[in-house]
Amino acid sequence: MRRKDRAISRALLIVIIIIIAIVGAGIGYSLYNLSSGKGKKPILIGMITPLSGTFAPDGQLTLYGAELAINQTNANGGVLGRPLKLLVQDEGPSSSTALSAAQILVLQDNVSFLIGPFFSGDVAAVLPLTYSHKVIEILTVSSLDALMKPPLNEYLFRVTLPDMGYAYMAVQWLRMIGAKNFDFMAEDYLYAHEVANETIALAKQYNITPISVNFYPGSATDYTSAINQIASEKPDAVIVIMEGTNGIDFQKQYAANPITSKIPVLHLESLLDDPSQAQSVDAAVPDGMQYVFLGEISTLTNVSQSFGKELQSAYGIPYNHYAADAYDGVMVLVQAIERAGSLNTTAVAKALMETNYVGPGGHIVFQDNHNPIIGPGYLTGTMYQVTVQPNGNLVYNIIWPENVANFTPINPATGKPYS
Repeated sequence: MRRKDRAISRALLIVIIIIIAIVGAGIGYSLYNLSSGKGKKPILIGMITPLSGTFAPDGQLTLYGAELAINQTNANGGVLGRPLKLLVQDEGPSSSTALSAAQILVLQDNVSFLIGPFFSGDVAAVLPLTYSHKVIEILTVSSLDALMKPPLNEYLFRVTLPDMGYAYMAVQWLRMIGAKNFDFMAEDYLYAHEVANETIALAKQYNITPISVNFYPGSATDYTSAINQIASEKPDAVIVIMEGTNGIDFQKQYAANPITSKIPVLHLESLLDDPSQAQSVDAAVPDGMQYVFLGEISTLTNVSQSFGKELQSAYGIPYNHYAADAYDGVMVLVQAIERAGSLNTTAVAKALMETNYVGPGGHIVFQDNHNPIIGPGYLTGTMYQVTVQPNGNLVYNIIWPENVANFTPINPATGKPYS
């Protein structure tokens, strides 16, 4: 009888031990979740970016950058002990669809923090909504300077190069290659008009004259009239702003013309910074990238290379300025929330003004209007000359800014530096 009782006691003891182990493990798991931010209500960050249509490739890159920042933040315990969760809406083909996306995020999902929208016109469309609900809005692509005016900029911050920065970069390029005049070709968007006006004003200070300025619908694919006009005017240089696949289409047609193909062209904001996209141009038109220069919105820093490796590891793509700036946008926001010690957006906006951040897209310090400071040591953008090697490979040589440049612009016709 004792043996049976003893056996039962042992069985009960084993059961009790198992229960204690399970409960203990559960408690330990719960404590781990609390300490790591898991199990707590996530902090929602909304994002509006194009995930369909012509600009979907660009929008996808911004999404990669934001995801990478959020994943890294969560792996390090989250923010204020809570994980981050990204809610993404497709920006769609128009400002009305962008506004609908913002209404879902702000009114239904109750986000207090937003990355985007991508396009300046869409930012203008959603700004009254985000401002009235005190939503912190971080712009990682939109560059329109006119947006950053009180009172609507109270919760609006930009971590990317503004339009004046594009103009500054473009004029530096014109001076580097010794251009005395230029044509300006762009998509018919607000920011492109602003860049054109600011480029013209700045260029005139250096006696560089615009010959013609033209804008084309974002839906355009045939640029025959633009190419013919450039061929007839024969400017010293051409500045192009065409995002998404439009820039690819333009460059293929530009390089196929025997006259324009020999005129140096600077693409601001282009998918041509992706070697595979540039290679497709060169494959379609022999030496199609021979006279191409690229101006990127990101400014290379000492962490750009490591970010490129992380991007390659996570998504199989090299360093990209859209991804870098989206990453920076999330990280700047994360640091501001930590400094504020609160999710109160007024407190976070105040903390954002204390930003002194160096990321893969540049050194970010905000001005009073919430634009980033432009200039050496801060945001300048980065310019490259693409050279075609004898084996057909493309090399991206950094020509500006001077502190990171590894190449002097070369005229392919002479093999010597531009004078």
